[in-house]
Amino acid sequence: MHPDDVAQIMADPLVTIGSDSGPPVGPNHPRTFGTFPRFLGTYVQERAVVPLAEAIRKMTSATAAHFVLADRAWLAAGAIADITVFDPETIGHAGTYEEPDVRPTGVRHVLLAGHPVIEDGEFTGGRHGRILRHNRP
Repeated sequence: MHPDDVAQIMADPLVTIGSDSGPPVGPNHPRTFGTFPRFLGTYVQERAVVPLAEAIRKMTSATAAHFVLADRAWLAAGAIADITVFDPETIGHAGTYEEPDVRPTGVRHVLLAGHPVIEDGEFTGGRHGRILRHNRP
C-alpha cells in the first residue's frame, strides 16, 4: 500500500487500530510485536497524522466499542485493568518482515487484567492474555 493512502486511512476517525497477529512463536509478522508501537511511533510521533489522544481512542475505547467489550478500554472501578505505560517520544518498532521479533522501544509497563507483563521495559514471563468475547446479551 502507498504510504499516503495508509496515512489517510489512519487519520479517518472511523478507523480503529488492532492486530490479527497470533502468539509470538514460530514464523512471525512485524505486527506480532509492533502493531501499536509502530502506529504510535510512525503515525503519531513522526508523521503527526493522528494526535496522541485520538490514537489512544482508536487503540482502546473505539476498538472495544466495535467488539462490544464493555468492561475494557477505560480506567475506572469495575473495569479490567489492561494498561500500557509508554514514552510517547521513544515509542516505536523497527521490526521488518525479515526480522519481525524486534522488541518495541518506549514501552515501560504493561498490565493485562491487572497482572504485570512488562515491568521497566522487561517481560516478566507472565502470560495473562486471553481470548475476549463480546458482552452482547
